Amino acid sequence: MVLGAVFTVALSGAAWGESNPHLAEGIRLQQEMDHGQAVEALRRALAWGPSTPKERARIRVYLGISQCNLLEWSDAEDSFRRAVDDDPSVELPVGTSPRIISLLERVRLQKRRQVPASMPASTPASQPASASRPLPLPEPPQVDLRPPRRWPAWTAVAVTGASLGVAALLGGLSRAAEKDSQDTSLRWSQATARYDQARTLAIAADVLFGVGAAAAITSAILLYRAYRVRTPARETRRMTVSPVPAGVQVRW
Repeated sequence: MVLGAVFTVALSGAAWGESNPHLAEGIRLQQEMDHGQAVEALRRALAWGPSTPKERARIRVYLGISQCNLLEWSDAEDSFRRAVDDDPSVELPVGTSPRIISLLERVRLQKRRQVPASMPASTPASQPASASRPLPLPEPPQVDLRPPRRWPAWTAVAVTGASLGVAALLGGLSRAAEKDSQDTSLRWSQATARYDQARTLAIAADVLFGVGAAAAITSAILLYRAYRVRTPARETRRMTVSPVPAGVQVRW
């Protein structure tokens, strides 16, 4: 589970939460990070009793958040699209992950682009033809919604553990062989062979300790890159100027 998607659920309106018990249950489960059960509770909240469009939009927003945390991106996008259909001004709770905010804003922008520009029945002679053109909309910040690849990081962690474990074992064997070489009951040739064996094991242990240290640094970097929360790129605002019947309209 992602997740880069940690957030704080803020419930606005205690009276509304009390009127729909399934909504309150879904928010509680979402706070406890039990997103599978939260999805079921929020679906029951949609089917429970009559609801206003704003209430349905709020429920679908919470439903989309849990689906995002379950990596069900297509279902979450559909929930956000239905929420925007019910209430175009619907907002996410405070503290929601930037990845989820980006998804909702992308859905909202797509819905705005699908609405055709309203054309007047007749254009007065004093009104330029370009006055009916829709204003250009800024592009939303682009965020890669695909889950990051984490297997390289955990492979490096496994290499680290294996290298350090084998290095510790060889180090222990080296010490044992060195101690045996000091036994006065052994012949000179036997003592020399045991000492050479201890040196060989010590060199192998040192090499593996170096490999383990390098693998530990690599795994730390890969784990940070795999589990960090990605934030959308800062949007560049631009000014557009469009003629209107009363003059000129400036929009940022």
